[in-house]
Amino acid sequence: ALGDLGRHVEALASYEKVLALQSDHLAPLNNQGALLIEVGRYADALCGIDRALALSGNNVDALTNRGVALRHLMRNEEALISYRKAAAIAPERPAILFNLGDVLGMLKRHDEAVNVFNKLLQVAPDYDFAKGRLLYEKMLSCDWGGLGELLETIEQDLHKDKSTVDPFGYISASESELDLKRAAEIYGNKKFPRSSDVLPKIIGTRKSKIRVGYLCGEFR
Repeated sequence: ALGDLGRHVEALASYEKVLALQSDHLAPLNNQGALLIEVGRYADALCGIDRALALSGNNVDALTNRGVALRHLMRNEEALISYRKAAAIAPERPAILFNLGDVLGMLKRHDEAVNVFNKLLQVAPDYDFAKGRLLYEKMLSCDWGGLGELLETIEQDLHKDKSTVDPFGYISASESELDLKRAAEIYGNKKFPRSSDVLPKIIGTRKSKIRVGYLCGEFR
């Protein structure tokens, strides 16, 4: 509940209290790991998730969280093993299939990624951004079969404000500036919703030199 409220420090403290009472409790180990992933503490998350998997090696949620943590740590080959195992246990869970396709794409195994995203769309035809990822992986593997129909479907989805394609892959396929703008807006609103937090007002004194800061994703 605290995690859902964004009160991560308190949530983590609550999990610590539970685990102090029972260190081999599967649910809090896995939930704590998911929360640590959310706050960017991927190595710490991996430690707790591995403890959970030591208790139950076939726990799908723990396997999935392990894959997510490894993916953020750029240990993609290991992430693939976790996702494959999770998919073998729960072959029709959409989130697992999306993560599996994603890591296959990162490993440049684009043909395999196409197969996974095709399966995902059979299971969940409107899964967020799945059609866009299928489009991107098909292009990277030079698989032009059905590409026109896929592009048409994505365009129709965009006109219905559906989360169908991310703007980064779509820019190499669309000729419509309006559709690219719409894709960017939908993606931004879905992935990075407007925060309700109010930035503090900074009151400074006028100086002779204007200081300008640049924010750029490439700088990480």
